[in-house]
Amino acid sequence: MNSRFLAGIALAVTLASPALAVEKAKNIIILIADGSGYNTLQATRLWTGAPLFTDSNGFQTTSMSTYPLRFANTPIPGAAGLAQDPNTVYSSASNWDTTPVAGTTGAYPRAFEGYDWNRTTYPDSANTIVSLVTGEKTYNNAVNVNGNGDPLLTLAEVMVQNGREAGVVSTVQFGDATPSVGGGAHNISRGNRQAIANEMFGSGVLSVIGGTGNPDYDDNGNLRAANYAWITPELWNDLKTGTNVSGFNGQGWTLVQNRADIQAIANASVSAPEKLAMIAKADNGLQAYRGGLTANNDDPFATAQLDTSPTYTEMLLAGLERLNDNGNGGLYLLGEQGEPDRAMHANNLGRTIESYIDFQLGVEAVVNWIDSPDSYADWSNTLLIVTADHDHLLFGPDGATDPFQDLLPDDGDVGTNPQHRWFFGSHSNQLVPLMVRGVGANGIIGLADDWDSYTDEQGRTFGRGWYTDQAEVGRYLLQAAVPEPATWGMMIAGFGLVGLVARRRRTVTITA
Repeated sequence: MNSRFLAGIALAVTLASPALAVEKAKNIIILIADGSGYNTLQATRLWTGAPLFTDSNGFQTTSMSTYPLRFANTPIPGAAGLAQDPNTVYSSASNWDTTPVAGTTGAYPRAFEGYDWNRTTYPDSANTIVSLVTGEKTYNNAVNVNGNGDPLLTLAEVMVQNGREAGVVSTVQFGDATPSVGGGAHNISRGNRQAIANEMFGSGVLSVIGGTGNPDYDDNGNLRAANYAWITPELWNDLKTGTNVSGFNGQGWTLVQNRADIQAIANASVSAPEKLAMIAKADNGLQAYRGGLTANNDDPFATAQLDTSPTYTEMLLAGLERLNDNGNGGLYLLGEQGEPDRAMHANNLGRTIESYIDFQLGVEAVVNWIDSPDSYADWSNTLLIVTADHDHLLFGPDGATDPFQDLLPDDGDVGTNPQHRWFFGSHSNQLVPLMVRGVGANGIIGLADDWDSYTDEQGRTFGRGWYTDQAEVGRYLLQAAVPEPATWGMMIAGFGLVGLVARRRRTVTITA
């Protein structure tokens, strides 16, 4: 049996009864390393020569599927729009198919049928998080709407409706797919960026918004002519001046742009404002887009990092310090390290690894914050989820002839990029790792009732072991978010959620 692909084989799923008990969580923290599948984690281990923080420290691990409702990017009316495309559903046989395929696709060898299947069925960063925060599958490009384009009730909204305060932070644009979906925005297209920003700032759901997309600064932290790709000039002016001309509640927010000011909130040396908008002095990302690259195989940290940008840890802690002001009322935070995905789209392993190291440091900081006597959170009332939204097609250097080959150490050395090869410039439909700790962790691990394993005609065995799906986790989170006694009469029977979980309709303006 091929040991490299049997992560989680020791996990035994045992149900005491047909009904799966859901533990209530006062605090839910979701940390997303965008695009970071199993080989991203392994590349980081090989470079550092050490385990990841999440390899121990109380985390339980399983795998998770991320497939979309359909491989398309627009809503479809009627029953057809809600129907699951069977071709995109994760299948061990489809994913691990080692049948050779000749030719190329762009700059990449097609190599094997499994690679081709991944290239033609992959999800994007919007619909994946929709599944995680609404419990429903939807099409690529959707921001908390279903396959018809109708709005879905989100985890952020449920948490706030039940007395918590909510926030999102990211290392990329504050209104990009992951933070906008995690923050409860609704739109038929993630490309409607200004409308999404208006809802994020104006809906009353969020108390913290953080990320890049600053109109006034470039990717090296330098002033530039204003670029309003992610926010309207009116709302940006409202945030800077504390006015409300735009009508989207700019007056209620305090804009923080300087790293030192974000650090001061993070270390609690100053009090966080009531509505905290941390828009760092950066355009596309905090670090991944900085200058200095000489080649896509540059080692991590070969170029000095910007001191004008806060770290992922600083953004997370600043957000948590503000949300901690809710006291025993509880909190919800989604924190995205979005730069691994951006680096992998560029096939840049060095900056992928450095951003994943930054992600792991953020996870460690959140664990320490939960353990701190200064926070209202502890492991009896807090659920921490650490995962990715999707994967990328990254394998070993001989992956064109040795299917799904592991990355290899560079001559046994640490501190240099592992031997590797990219097989696509976008996402894959492979399983991703799911790490959980705290109240409800056992319940989420218990969702993993599907087994990923495939043996090809040559007798080679591949697989990740037990896995669950993002929508299953999303339905569990929605139930965990409702305090006892449950206000909606929801229940989980087996592994299906019955009741008003992700189907409650709201009046929301959807931009065409």
